[in-house]
Amino acid sequence: MTERQAFGLLVRVLGVVLVIDGLKQLWLLFMRLFVPAYVFHYPLYQDFAYTLLELVLGSMLARSPGWAIRLAWPEESRSSS
Repeated sequence: MTERQAFGLLVRVLGVVLVIDGLKQLWLLFMRLFVPAYVFHYPLYQDFAYTLLELVLGSMLARSPGWAIRLAWPEESRSSS
């Protein structure tokens, strides 16, 4: 396994962790509807934005990590000799 493949695996694992945490946040967001608002530190729209960001970014990293890998390991330009 090369360094690039190992990094790809780590990116996918991070994506799965973000999706799992996003699902947990989605559950907490749903449960928040049944608790008075003064209990929470952040407003509802901010928690919703955080949950959405985690789910979208996590699914992008888990399903197609190629763009993140290219950020870390850019393709070498091929010179025409």
